[in-house]
Amino acid sequence: MQAKLADDSRENNDALSSATNLGSISAPLTVDNLVMADAADWYSFSLAQANAGAMARLDTNAGNGALIFELYGSTGSRISLASAGGIQTLDLSRQGAGQYFLKVSGSRGGWNPNYSLLLDPGQ
Repeated sequence: MQAKLADDSRENNDALSSATNLGSISAPLTVDNLVMADAADWYSFSLAQANAGAMARLDTNAGNGALIFELYGSTGSRISLASAGGIQTLDLSRQGAGQYFLKVSGSRGGWNPNYSLLLDPGQ
């Protein structure tokens, strides 16, 4: 049985309605030292416009626990799902201006002691 992990300082962000607001992304933003110790972590952000190369990336050591990385629109509908792995990328370059949500969850309810997010509005 896996011991319970201490969650990160961005809690309580376990639902879309309580997503951690990362603000308007106009320059690359990295958020480090995140922990998956519950069902899901949600983050909200906005783009004034998405440019070529705009993306959201999740970095982790998948050996510590596989994570699922998803992009949702302002209405709560899923837009895309990243491929599994230690580094997962979601293309934002085809998205219009607006508010978006990222959902990070553990594969099969698993946990992960350390992951980071990178949001890049592109050029």
